[in-house]
Amino acid sequence: MATNGRINKRARTWAFSRLFLGIVWDFWREARIARQTDLRVAEERMAARHRKRAIQFRETAVQLGGVLIKLGQFFGSRVDVMPEAYIQELMKLQDEVPPEDYAAVKQLIEQDFGRPLADIYTTFNPIPIAAASLAQVHEAFLADGTRVAVKVQRPGIERLIDIDLATFIYLMEGVRRFTAVGDKVDVSGLVDEFQRVLGEELDLAREAESARRFASDFASRADVRVPLIYDALSTERVITMEYITGVKVNDYTGLDAAGIDRTELARHLVSIYMSQFLETGFFHADPHPGNLFVNPGPVVTFLDFGMMGEITLADRGRFVDAVVAVVQKDPDDLITAAVALKFVRPGLNPAPLRNALTWLFDRYSGISTPRDISSESFDAVQEDIRTLMRDNPFTIPVHFAYVGKAFATMIGLLAGLDASFDLLAEAKPAVDKLVREVRNDYILKQVKRIGKALLKLPVDMERVIGLAERGELRVKVEGQTELLRAIEHQQESHRRSLLAGYGGGAAIIATIFFVNTYNDAALAAAILSALLVAGSLVAKKRRPRFHP
Repeated sequence: MATNGRINKRARTWAFSRLFLGIVWDFWREARIARQTDLRVAEERMAARHRKRAIQFRETAVQLGGVLIKLGQFFGSRVDVMPEAYIQELMKLQDEVPPEDYAAVKQLIEQDFGRPLADIYTTFNPIPIAAASLAQVHEAFLADGTRVAVKVQRPGIERLIDIDLATFIYLMEGVRRFTAVGDKVDVSGLVDEFQRVLGEELDLAREAESARRFASDFASRADVRVPLIYDALSTERVITMEYITGVKVNDYTGLDAAGIDRTELARHLVSIYMSQFLETGFFHADPHPGNLFVNPGPVVTFLDFGMMGEITLADRGRFVDAVVAVVQKDPDDLITAAVALKFVRPGLNPAPLRNALTWLFDRYSGISTPRDISSESFDAVQEDIRTLMRDNPFTIPVHFAYVGKAFATMIGLLAGLDASFDLLAEAKPAVDKLVREVRNDYILKQVKRIGKALLKLPVDMERVIGLAERGELRVKVEGQTELLRAIEHQQESHRRSLLAGYGGGAAIIATIFFVNTYNDAALAAAILSALLVAGSLVAKKRRPRFHP
């Protein structure tokens, strides 16, 4: 795919349009069949057609390159939008295209640095070691003999992107206006999201910053390596980085020859990705074999930081809320967390979703911790969740879609390294840690809730007593003496109730702390409870202040 020569805009636009109009036609046919029968029947009848169209998508993307490859990768991670046939087929799409003409690459580098290529690199290999839709990588040497890898944006890619994006936006606007897809999918949001993702991948200065951040996150781990970035020799269209050699993660013969234990490597990969997902929140979203090199240790080198995902601290907090809701089997709290995480569009009727979640919780009521999940039940849960997302107004924010893409790619890598590798068993320590954190968070929320309730309890009673003491309480009674006695009795009862109430609350809190092994906190709360209850008993025996 040469982008520096003359681009046949008409032929490209037609090929792009024919593909997407065919996809829209298939979706329309499926919707029509669903109206006549039901969704399950429609999906079964259209499955073969979707598979054929997905193969056409992949082959057209490889032929045209440019935006279409990135679009295929983007939709290949969107289980909330595309049928399963597309997901399976587009996951195979590798970003590998014919290289760009060397003269155009040389010209771009010289334009960015304002000097001849020979003044920047003493040696520059004109044949790239890798070529993708947006950039390609060349081997070079610096004046001091250092071997480097130079990633260069494909010359003329901006014009190609302009053509493809204009076509894509036009077609998606038609989808939004003239089909029922927009009732379930936020088409405009999807287009905006893809444009943003594409813009980020084009910016090589941003990619260099991502590499530095990733390296910082794993600076304390000896089993993770990231190429050093040469800032003085990097721009928005060029990155110069350390040249690192190694064995590709799927070169099993090479791994065995290097004496690298494949099962141990699989364990390290799981550990590294659990750290990204659950600790740092910043993760490599494209761990295909060309981006992972391995050296003895094992040490895993990550390459290509153009496609990165981030789960913010705020989203991690919302995710914890969602996990708490799942643990408590509370559909309403889960819907609230899903809206906050933007998995569900605000304003939609929650009743059908609540019913679906209640069904799911009832179906898997026997699963309460990660230890209860077997490989078989995990597959069943996955299938039911896919059904839930397909039949309800869910949408997946891009960073969570990236989590799914990275996770799916990783599952394939692990199966290749060791067919008997138990991902669930290996991931359980990290998941158990998250569950403990979730449990602690839930306990603290329960304590806060009880505390607020205890603080609010006496407010109304204090108000009534205050009115009575100021003589502002108006009660129609026959005798004054009886009223005064009643007020005095009410005051004493109120004081005893307050002490006993606070004591009971402290006892509840002590129990919560105790059953969750917070022994010191439980002891302190228990002592407080005993003192308050004792105070209520002493108050009960105190002599009344009123004498007739």
